[in-house]
Amino acid sequence: MEEGRVIGSGDLAETLSRLDLPVRLGDEPGVVIESRVGSIEPTWHLTRLDFDGGSVWIRDPGMSVGERARLRILASDVSLAREQPGKSSIQNVLQGRIDGIRHDEQPGLALVRVSMGSTALLARITQRAVAELALQVGDSVWAQVKSVALAR
Repeated sequence: MEEGRVIGSGDLAETLSRLDLPVRLGDEPGVVIESRVGSIEPTWHLTRLDFDGGSVWIRDPGMSVGERARLRILASDVSLAREQPGKSSIQNVLQGRIDGIRHDEQPGLALVRVSMGSTALLARITQRAVAELALQVGDSVWAQVKSVALAR
């Protein structure tokens, strides 16, 4: 809604990942992903959430295997790489394809939409990073998301 008129509607995950809508929610763009608990690692206090296009590890919220969960991932918590990253403390690494890039409302920043299956992520990166990595729509990239940044 903007000034009393609807500017976008539809499925939550799809609407939040659209690049043609203005950023809202406290100026923190991000996506909501419908997922299901696939595994629990009690030793590490981690839970794996599975969704179409991949899975991510989050701090264990005390859920059961098979339980459904909504996962919010902020664009500022996503980084992009041209090649598959090596060993790193960032253990959520998802391969996807860029299907949109636009200038962010913040000067010098860009929003990049990366699709993995029917799931999309947004990455908020600098325009310099877009240029140095020569990112374009259609490119294959690796999205990295820190587990400690995620909550269901």
